[in-house]
Amino acid sequence: MRPPPKLPMWPVRKRRMGAIAAIGHGGQPCPLEAVVRLFLVSIAWLVAVGSSPTITLRAETLGDAWSSALAADYRLAASRQAISAAEMRSAAASADRWPQVSVETVYTVRDNEPAFQFTAPALAGLGFGGPLTFPYSQRDNFAAGATASLPLYTSGRIGHQIDAAQARLSSEHAEAERTELAIKMAVADAYVGVLRARQVAAVARQSYENMLAHERDVAQMYENEMAPQTDLLAAQVARAQARHREIQAQSQLDQACASFNRQLGRPLAAQVAVEELPLSPLHDNIDALTERAWANRPELSSLAAQAQSLRHQADATRAAHAPQIELRGSYAFAENDFQTPEGLAAAGVVLQYNVFDAGRRRYAAEADSLSADRALLLHEDQKRSIALEVRQAWLAAREAHSRIEVSREAVQQAAESLRVSRLRYSQGVGTNTEVLDAETRHVETARDHQLAIYDYVLAVIRLRYVAGEIDLALAAPSEARQSHPKAKADRPTSSPPEEIPPSPGRSAFRRLPPVDSRK
Repeated sequence: MRPPPKLPMWPVRKRRMGAIAAIGHGGQPCPLEAVVRLFLVSIAWLVAVGSSPTITLRAETLGDAWSSALAADYRLAASRQAISAAEMRSAAASADRWPQVSVETVYTVRDNEPAFQFTAPALAGLGFGGPLTFPYSQRDNFAAGATASLPLYTSGRIGHQIDAAQARLSSEHAEAERTELAIKMAVADAYVGVLRARQVAAVARQSYENMLAHERDVAQMYENEMAPQTDLLAAQVARAQARHREIQAQSQLDQACASFNRQLGRPLAAQVAVEELPLSPLHDNIDALTERAWANRPELSSLAAQAQSLRHQADATRAAHAPQIELRGSYAFAENDFQTPEGLAAAGVVLQYNVFDAGRRRYAAEADSLSADRALLLHEDQKRSIALEVRQAWLAAREAHSRIEVSREAVQQAAESLRVSRLRYSQGVGTNTEVLDAETRHVETARDHQLAIYDYVLAVIRLRYVAGEIDLALAAPSEARQSHPKAKADRPTSSPPEEIPPSPGRSAFRRLPPVDSRK
């Protein structure tokens, strides 16, 4: 008896169109039901695969990174809490101008009934020679009272306290802005670090592939007895060194991504995809940059607000030593069977003047004044520091820009040197050492060129940060030039950083035609 045929794993299409058969056990055709079942399963699988969405990670912009970091940063959240606290203190200072009403209740239980005691010698003949007592309150009673007061004149004390609270609120706002700018700069630093590490890793990967291609060429020449074994060994060592550098570059890229994720409050191992940043123009008017930095930097605003707050606090302390006038009213109720009426109301104007306090308020006011002077001195010192930061950032940007031009020429020269060295070696004129040295110089110049580009990008962002206008990093270069019309137009354009200059050797990343060493 013939065993039943097995269901095949995949249909086999024969040469005749439309004739589909399945190879089963013993080469016998499968039943029609199995073929139809397999056909339907195949169609369902193809539909499922074709309809499944492709998951892609959208490249993140610097603005997106800033938004994510500001939403997740605890320092900024703490600064906002400080602003809320300052707002509450300002509201509390303003509330001193309004009436204050207090209510008090008490229930008293005594061990004895209180009474007046006295003797009356004139009544001794009537039999009242002993001490006489007259109670004036019952043994236990209930009492309640209410007091209202309204300041009429405080010698400016309340006004100065309100101004001091408002100045402290302004200082907290400036500190929050300072924290926000610092977060943005840290995120931008990590963002550019990812871009830099990514390009350096690409250079290292391309270098490894070029060295691998060169090793194959030398191995082929060695098999054809056209190169000594020492050249092959040297090529193998160079390839291993290139692999070593590639591993290091990849590790640095992973570290840069982890640092970027840390700034954004994400898991450290989260995937990172960031967009390239444009090359913005560099402004030559450093004096104008310094002036804008003095006007924009929140550190100066914070110190100025602190000094103003301390001045007002000193004035409020001095005003507390001057006459204080308030309108006061009260109502008191005491449950007492021996008193009528049980409730009494009163109103009056109260004048309070502190004649002597051993100099306490005077010393406190002087301490606040000295603290305000200290804040002003720190303000002036901070202006000098900001001027230095602006100049240093501007010099760093100018240096990086100059390095871009020099490194671009060096890359072209190194590429030509590598081409000539390969050609000379293939013709038996040059040595393998010349090729390896030329490849090393080409990789170094390519890496230096990428480092110069991203050093310039980061330096321009830092220059805008120290000038207090880091948000312009998100503007297009044309918009940035319109914001500062005095900027020269012959600075770097808005084109993105250049691609990695490829080695002329055979590589999966080469973008130039390969050099034929057999010409």
